[in-house]
Amino acid sequence: MSYRSGGRDYDRGGGYERREYDRGGGGSYHSDRGREYDRGGGGYDRDRDRSRSRDYGDRRGGYDDRGRHGGGYRGGGGRFVGRGRGRGGGRGPPMGPRPSQIKVRTNYFHLEVSPELGEGEWVQYHVEIKDAMVERDADGNRTGKIIQLKKKNKDGIERQMDITESNPISRRILDTLRRDHGLVFASDGAATAYAPCRLFNESDMPENTIEDEGKEDHKSDTPSEGIYGPADPGKKPVKPAQIMRGSIYKMYPVKVKNGCDKDDEDADRVKNQNFLVKLTEVATIPETHIRDFVQNKLTEINHLEKVRQAMDIIQKSALLTVGMQTFGKSPRAFYFSQDKQMDLLDSKLKGMMKDANRSYQPIVGIKQAIKFCENGNIFVNTDSVVDFANREFEFSGYNGGNQKRMPLVNERNNSIAGIPVGDLLRPVHPDRRGAVEEAIKKLTFHIKYKRTPDPSFVERMKSKGKSEKEIDRMSVSVFRNKRMLRDQKFGNTGIIWAADDPELHSFELKPRGSAEDAPVVKHTVASYYREKYRLNLRYPKLPIVYVGKDGWFPVEFLLQAYDKMKGSNLPDQVKGVLGYYDEYSGTRSVDNIKRLSQIACSQSDRYGMSFEQVLKQFNLRRSSEPIELEARVLPEPRLSFENTSASLKNGSWDLRDKKFMSPSDVNGFAVVDLAASRRPSAEDYVNTLFKIMERHNMALPSSTDYSHAIRNVIISVHGSGPESIFDCFNRAVKKSKDYFLYDKSAVYKQNHVWFKTRARSPDGKLSDCLIIPGPSNLRGEVALILRTDEYPVSHIITHPSDNTKHQARIMVKIQESKALVDPFDFRYVPRRGYHEAKLDGKWVPAKFDKFVFAIIGDNNLPILDNGIIRCVPFDVPKDAQESLIVAEKDVECPSIVFVYLPDDSADTYNVVKMISHFHHGVQSSCAVAQKFSSQRNPDQYCSNIALKVNAKLANSANLGRAWGTAGGSNNDITWVNEVPTMVVGISISNGYGQDSISVICGSVCLDRGCMQFAQDVKIQTKTELVDKSTLIDLVKTLAYHYELFNGVSPQRVLIYRDGVSEGTFDRAKMHEIQAIRTALYEYQLEQRGEATSCPKECNSGCAFCCPPITYVVCMTQHTVRLVP
Repeated sequence: MSYRSGGRDYDRGGGYERREYDRGGGGSYHSDRGREYDRGGGGYDRDRDRSRSRDYGDRRGGYDDRGRHGGGYRGGGGRFVGRGRGRGGGRGPPMGPRPSQIKVRTNYFHLEVSPELGEGEWVQYHVEIKDAMVERDADGNRTGKIIQLKKKNKDGIERQMDITESNPISRRILDTLRRDHGLVFASDGAATAYAPCRLFNESDMPENTIEDEGKEDHKSDTPSEGIYGPADPGKKPVKPAQIMRGSIYKMYPVKVKNGCDKDDEDADRVKNQNFLVKLTEVATIPETHIRDFVQNKLTEINHLEKVRQAMDIIQKSALLTVGMQTFGKSPRAFYFSQDKQMDLLDSKLKGMMKDANRSYQPIVGIKQAIKFCENGNIFVNTDSVVDFANREFEFSGYNGGNQKRMPLVNERNNSIAGIPVGDLLRPVHPDRRGAVEEAIKKLTFHIKYKRTPDPSFVERMKSKGKSEKEIDRMSVSVFRNKRMLRDQKFGNTGIIWAADDPELHSFELKPRGSAEDAPVVKHTVASYYREKYRLNLRYPKLPIVYVGKDGWFPVEFLLQAYDKMKGSNLPDQVKGVLGYYDEYSGTRSVDNIKRLSQIACSQSDRYGMSFEQVLKQFNLRRSSEPIELEARVLPEPRLSFENTSASLKNGSWDLRDKKFMSPSDVNGFAVVDLAASRRPSAEDYVNTLFKIMERHNMALPSSTDYSHAIRNVIISVHGSGPESIFDCFNRAVKKSKDYFLYDKSAVYKQNHVWFKTRARSPDGKLSDCLIIPGPSNLRGEVALILRTDEYPVSHIITHPSDNTKHQARIMVKIQESKALVDPFDFRYVPRRGYHEAKLDGKWVPAKFDKFVFAIIGDNNLPILDNGIIRCVPFDVPKDAQESLIVAEKDVECPSIVFVYLPDDSADTYNVVKMISHFHHGVQSSCAVAQKFSSQRNPDQYCSNIALKVNAKLANSANLGRAWGTAGGSNNDITWVNEVPTMVVGISISNGYGQDSISVICGSVCLDRGCMQFAQDVKIQTKTELVDKSTLIDLVKTLAYHYELFNGVSPQRVLIYRDGVSEGTFDRAKMHEIQAIRTALYEYQLEQRGEATSCPKECNSGCAFCCPPITYVVCMTQHTVRLVP
């Protein structure tokens, strides 16, 4: 089976397009950030948030409770039923009759509305958080009153915290507000909060608190996006004063620790920060709306969406209340506290957790979404999440005790933020600086150092009754949850590569208590700490990091903070996550989700508030059991091969003895062995692969023993660096051309045959040809023999009788027949040791006699003498010259390069693919030596590789496809065959960051069985929708490919669009469908000079003048789980 991905393809049992790492199991695993892993049975998708957080979805399909790791309960996966390599299951009992319906369990939990819900209303508040301070009187004494700290930006607009999206500090502030002031409301930390009743009335407010419509001084740069929750995109920035004129509001003082919770061990060393929280009433949601929906009476989409967003925030607020942890902005995933993680991990992830040498740890959590469904049903869609977080402490069981923090400078392995730097007493080498800077950028860290107190300070504190322990504690400086920033005043950099080098960074400072005219002292960061705090840096040659207004700090002061890990795609992390979803696959997936959900919902916070109590405040209750549904069982699809058909069984099918429907051909090959010392060797692997390819009816290089060819074209190398791989690749391609094109080993010459391949003919078509090697002994050029119906002449000869030149075609004379045999109908069978000729349409054994030249007339037909072709013996003509000579670049050789990798290193793989695709322009197939050597059944492994090789070598000449879609005539799809139907897939992939790009890929199915494809790729600025001009160009290109292949323009179009979120459906329908119509209209004009007449005279494409369009949005990143 062949799947495609924008990233790497790991061949572990299924079929892919690009990377082949075969594990011998079946099925497939899809990743939207790029990788594909094929493991042991069925198929499953890994879910990831669009924010690209590391949220792995559940594993679906091909599993049930009788065969956990292998292709359903029929055994260990793969495409070979009963012979799979899955890690469990076995063959299982015989399959019974296929039912028409079946009970399925889901990961949907009912959200029930209390009967007490009546005539009340939920109140929506807009939240603003403003910096504040303690008021001082005229004498400078604190009055105890909290007032707003007036700050304005450069445009004169009042500054305040941007909580368009939630963030950790806003969540902590609002949680403190709820506790300290006894308020009942739900919030996820963003600018919208909901309360089950009014929190205050106009009479509760101080004077002049009603917003005056005429006032102009309530300016703010807070945008309106997110006013109804994180899902509300908004349209444009709107000032809160404009949104809420005439509304009532109230200000609440809140005091929190800057950067940590108040129960943090260093909370006493972290300063308090004052804020004013302004709650402004902006809307109400009548409880009758909710009741009417439950009773199936409410149908207004706007009302439903507001209720859904309110319930979504209530759910998130409940999870935050009971101590679930989340990271970053707009929380989607909620993780369990560290003391619960060990009980939730599987054995593999537990091993990672216990590894004290790792700077990261696995974390498990859940994510939820409110779904409004038909018949008044409200559900909570819950899914499991596995991610990785940077450790704050070295692992010690999380059972309390004295835990050791994780410093960024690791003395055990001489590294900074996990990057080895060598001697810590020397400056970081320039080659390592980029990696160190990137690693620190990804981290959140604490800053902690202990200074030596001045004796006078100690005496002063003792006189105030402070103990030695208290004084010692006061000498510790702590800054929590910082990140590296760029210093705009110092070269816009965030890191300086030495703390004691005045050439890199220095500043001037007057000594404390010195006279006004005292000279300033020039300091480095190292000398500053030494002079002011009596603190000598241990590693003054290591860099310093800028963290914002708090300044620059030596990297040795930095301690890793607990935060979500960025870019967690390390091989062991991927394996750990896959192992987790192996452990909880099939029916176990819903059981695991239920378990995690019950643990989350049964928790209570330190004040005794539970998840259920938060929901009860809004008259809601969440069921503890997932719902069950009655599902219709779809008919089993059938695949048709050349010699038989196969039916799918639990996500697997049997490939044994199956001949591919339209096999591709291998016209020459090269072998690159990067695992020269491994056993089995690359030669053993390629021999096994070719044996399996023959069984599947794939055409291998003709008239030569492939084992002999493998020995002659293989190139081995022990180094894995880019230069050695590049050199090895070049030598392998050259050696392949020497063997096949130029016949340097004389194999073809000795056997009186020619190498058969394909080349670009004089009319530009891809044509079958035979190669006459080395005309005039010139490398870089070869002569071709084409089929007689394309170009019958192979040579220009001079006849000895009259010295006249004649067109001729070389022919073969055999002993068994007087008739001459065309060179395309003569071959050598090395395994049997004799020749075969095609006589009367059948291949029969034949004995070679000699070559002759058949004289070709001006009509491109052989000249006949008394019914016999006029011919000249091969050795008689003088100066016989090849007629058709082309450059070797126009000849397909090698068709593919087989690369034998020592391991699954991404760096080695990327180099191989770059050389293959960009330097040589040839297909490549990779296999990993350690994977192949571990196979108990190498034939199964190679059969899966053969599927992909067959797809890679498919072209317009061989129309290669492994199977057909049985059911329609000629193995096509009935609906597609009714009228010319163009089936198109469009997907968009967005890069990281706001300023990145979007890559749009379009594929079109060329044949009626949807097995042949053409593609096009476009690039645009980052967006969720495809730009109109980009989409028009893309569709026109695909329509051109379709008509070129089929000879007819499409009369119906089926679009599968991936990457559209629910909130963008309407915009996609409005803009993209019209762009597709415009593309089809313009295509008709460009190809025919006119378009279909339109009764509306639209001149741009509409439903009346364009083919019917079916536009299907594929929700590939959903979290729906359905298991028997």
